[in-house]
This record gives sequence, structure tokens and C-alpha cells, in this order.
Amino acid sequence: MAQNLKRMISMINKGKDLDVWLPQYTGALGQVYCENAIVHFLMNYYVMFEQTAEHQMDQTEKTAVDAINRAVEILSYEREEQEIREAVEALSQIRTSVMNRMDVLTAYADRLQIYEYLLNRMEYSYQENVCVPDESVFTQKLLQFIFSSKENVVVNETIQEVVGQLPVRMARSRFFEILKNSIALYKDSDKESLKSFQYMLETSAGIYEPAGQSEYFTELGAEIDAFRTVDYETLSEEEFHNMQETLADLTGRLLLATDRFMILQEVINPLLAYAEALPYAKENEVMEKAREITTAILDLFGQKDAAQIPDEIDAKLMELEGIQEELNEKQQLLEAVLDQILLSNKDQAQQLGLLEALLVYQKISKLLSTSIFIDTEGTEDSLPVEKNDIEKAQEELIEKMAVLFKERPIRYLRAVIANTLPNVPVFFQNSDEVKQYIEEALAQCHDPSEKKVSMELLEQLMEAE
Repeated sequence: MAQNLKRMISMINKGKDLDVWLPQYTGALGQVYCENAIVHFLMNYYVMFEQTAEHQMDQTEKTAVDAINRAVEILSYEREEQEIREAVEALSQIRTSVMNRMDVLTAYADRLQIYEYLLNRMEYSYQENVCVPDESVFTQKLLQFIFSSKENVVVNETIQEVVGQLPVRMARSRFFEILKNSIALYKDSDKESLKSFQYMLETSAGIYEPAGQSEYFTELGAEIDAFRTVDYETLSEEEFHNMQETLADLTGRLLLATDRFMILQEVINPLLAYAEALPYAKENEVMEKAREITTAILDLFGQKDAAQIPDEIDAKLMELEGIQEELNEKQQLLEAVLDQILLSNKDQAQQLGLLEALLVYQKISKLLSTSIFIDTEGTEDSLPVEKNDIEKAQEELIEKMAVLFKERPIRYLRAVIANTLPNVPVFFQNSDEVKQYIEEALAQCHDPSEKKVSMELLEQLMEAE
């Protein structure tokens, strides 16, 4: 089978006999998508049942689970086309709702990470005679660790990790210059990539304001905002430990909420993909088995005392073991030429009546990708970045950063810089500049607690390799 697929793809790449191979390709990819989607959905549906059985669902989660189960019921039995469209629409709306909430949770996670950095650096502030390791010996060891690999990619990733843990002693102007230079590197990229980079910088700096922030998780947001009013310079030891406990509690609650919404999205995406692919596939044994197990799990949701998956369902799942790996391999093989076909052979696909299916496949490809919160409805802006796009992005980011630097205390700003720098391309020209940065970061840090914690974390990083 794999050889047949490879021959088909080879012929399409060569542009030969497309009137023969494009219909075969469209049929093959639709079949693989449908099978992979239902199997992928089933595995996550299993997890979702166990998860929801273990805790009390809030209204948002209950609404999502009900919409999922309703769609499962409709798609598992022969229903009217109108019912299927309504179920798919309801699922799509729930997916958007989940994405909006995750947008807020992601922003909160970055803010908590900034406060975690800040508090961590104060860990030894309440101890006398803090012992700090020899800086020159430590620097030499750290440099050997950074440049131990011969691969530039690995070296650069290590530098980013190290920069994120070193004490921050960087002038605002230097930080802003690094940000502007990082954005300038996108001059040969597309606008969507630039937009994504801007978003990453804003979230890591804690300045991204999600649209749903005033609507979702407002209690959690208010508790995080309370950290903003703290005077960290006069914090007593008792107050410090209380803040650590509060931070740990907030982090735990945020992780629980994130896990719940992630599994919902991991269930919704393949179910939507299955609904989209169903018209382009033929019924087979894989789909029949998966649907049989799916309906068995659906029945469990209607049983009040059902708290775990019965052994007989587990046994049936074992029959599908290994299927997903085989389907993933076929999908990757076929997807490799999907964009090329739509770019180079769009007219011929339209003449053959295949264009509609191929455009649907683009959406399915996103739904089954590892980027579970990807936007499947909007069109990506693939236009090249122009000079004014770079200038606008730089100006917008620096304006927001300037407001932040004006309003927040130095400890917080150092945490912001430390959380942001690992997300920008390496800004050193050579190993001497790396060495100089490390030496200056340690030498200019006159807070023994901050220096000791930074060196301990870097030591852990080195030992973990």
C-alpha cells in the first residue's frame, strides 16, 4: 500500500497523468483522514470520559461535553444532513469558546511565570551569610556546557536557556534594541509569522491582553493582579512564604483548568475532522470498530454510576492498537503534496471536480495537527513582510513595553526581561560576547540571594544534560 501511495505522489510531483492520479489521491487522503480522525477521536474520548468522571464539571465544560456527545450520537447513526450540519456548527462554536478561554489561561500562565521568577530570586533573602560559588570557576564551567555541542542549533538553544536563568542586569535601551532587532529579522518572512512572533513576545512579557479577559476566569485574574500591589522590597519572611503558597495554589488551579480545556480541544478537533472527511470516505472495518467503541463510551455518559471504562471496552480498544501509527504514516505521506497540488494544479483539480474536497482537506489537516488551538477558519496572511510592517510591529511593541517599564518595579521588570529573552533569536555574535554577558550578569548582580538562586538553577540545567 505504501509503495502504491509513493508511486502516486511521484507521478503527481512530475505532473504526469493527473486526470488519473488526482482522483485517486483525493480518494486516498479522504479515506485516511476519516479513519485517522475517528481513531484519534476515540482515544481522546476515552480520556475525556475518565477525566469528567473524576471531578465536578463547571457549566462551560458541561456544555462542551453535551455538544460533543450530541455530535457523537448524530455522526454514529444515520441522520439527516441538516442534523449533521447543526451538530458540526455547535461543535465549531464550542471549539471557538474553548480557544477563547485558553487564550486567557495562556496569558495568565505567563504572568504567573514572571512572578515565580521574581519570588524565586528572593529565596535566600531572609538568610544571613549567603554563600555564593566562585564566579570565575562557574563561568568557565557554564561556557564549556554551552559550547559542548558542535551543532549550532543546539548551542543557540542552550544559550537561550542560560540567558533566561542568569541575573538580569540590562539597560532598558539595550533590551528594547534586542526586541527591535529580533522583529527586523522577519523582513524576509510572511505576515502571519511576524504576527505570531509579536504575540509570543507580548505573552512572555505579560503585556498581552486577551479579548476574553474581562469575561473568563475573572476570579483567577483578580488574584494574580493582587501580586501587582505588593511592595517586594519590604516583604517580611512570613509574607514571602505566604505569597509562595498563593502562587503555588494559583499555578495548580490554572494547570487543572488548562488540562480540562486541552482534552476538550483534543476531542473536538478529530471529531470535527471526522465529520468533514466522512463524505469522502467509504465504510470499512476500522471505522466500524472505532464507531462501535465510541457508542459504548457514549452510553457510559448516560449512566450516573459509571466512573471507569469497563474491561470489555478496553479489550476492544486493544484491537485498534498500532492502527493509528500506520494511519499517521499514510497521512504524512499524502499531506506532503496537498499544498503543492492546490498551488500548482488547482485549475485541473477544479476541472476534475476535486477542488472542494481538497480545500476541505486543508481544514482537516489543521484539525489533525499537533497545534490543537490553530485557527481553522481564518486565512493565514502569507503575504511577504514589508518595511512598514516591521516598523509598525517594532513601534507597537516598544510602546507597550515603555508603559510597562514606567509602571512596574525593577524586580518585576528583571523578571519580564528574563522571561522574554529566551524567546528571541540569539543576539550574540561570537563566544566572546557570550562570555562577556555571563561575566557581567554575575558581576553586576549585588544581591546574594538572586545570584545564588540563578547559579543553582544553572547548575541543575548543566546536571540534567
